[in-house]
Amino acid sequence: MRDRLDPEAAERLEIHVYDETIRFNILIVDGSTCVVQPYLPAARGVDSPTLVIADNTAADGLFPVFDQVFTSIWERSTPV
Repeated sequence: MRDRLDPEAAERLEIHVYDETIRFNILIVDGSTCVVQPYLPAARGVDSPTLVIADNTAADGLFPVFDQVFTSIWERSTPV
């Protein structure tokens, strides 16, 4: 996939693998927004809710929770 991107985009793409059960697909966007989709084995695609969560550092919320989950898994993963 990286070979199909322009050089600037390819430089920013990081892919890691890990050996854990998938609970959520988590995408952190620009450090202040995350897109989270739970893995539901019996529901695929549009059946699985997608959450867009903004970081509100003035209050507790879901962003720090999913940021911690992503960071924790990322640190234990292996770059490809």
